[in-house]
Amino acid sequence: MTVMKAIAAAPLLATGIALVAAAQTAADFPSRPVKLLVPFAAGGPTDVVARILADLLSARWGGQSVVIENRPGAGTIVATAALAKAPADGYTMLVATNSLLINPAIGQKLPYDTEKDFAPVSMVATQPVALVANKSFPADTIPELVDAARKSAQPLNFTSPGPRGVGHLAGEMLKQRAGIEMTHINYNGSAPALTDLIAGRVPLMFDIWHSAKRYVDSG
Repeated sequence: MTVMKAIAAAPLLATGIALVAAAQTAADFPSRPVKLLVPFAAGGPTDVVARILADLLSARWGGQSVVIENRPGAGTIVATAALAKAPADGYTMLVATNSLLINPAIGQKLPYDTEKDFAPVSMVATQPVALVANKSFPADTIPELVDAARKSAQPLNFTSPGPRGVGHLAGEMLKQRAGIEMTHINYNGSAPALTDLIAGRVPLMFDIWHSAKRYVDSG
């Protein structure tokens, strides 16, 4: 298996926020299992945070079940639309990321109203984003990456946990500021993207640091 190396940390944060459409009175909530939607594939950093949160909530609610449901797709729109369609009773929540705000901000056509259909509950986590590379990539620094991109006859491919997310936008920012050509390769979560990065099918990735860190630490 090919491993990867860290290039640099990006000055961006991926934020986890749990959302509900509405809530019951505190006295009788929850009286049945609560569903926690995750907008990415299982095994990625948002999924890990959601499962930790689910265990904590279950313990706080006297052992009431909190069920994780992974609904990846369309840059988190699939899971967010599922939340919008759920009964407004507080029993369906979403662990949202920056994409909740990015999608409407860039004019993405959405099957819900971000401002009207959801109620924020709490900030869950903030996590730095890092740019990492397959170990065979011929650059160890940002200047070397820029130089490699300028010498390449084709745009450099890069990936992230999903389209229009903070990792995707970090790549677009690097592309714009450095004046280089880069193409984003879409995945539905950090776990499948990291798998292909390590295997060498894509050379670069902007990922949540705690997701990529173990592979960087192991060389």
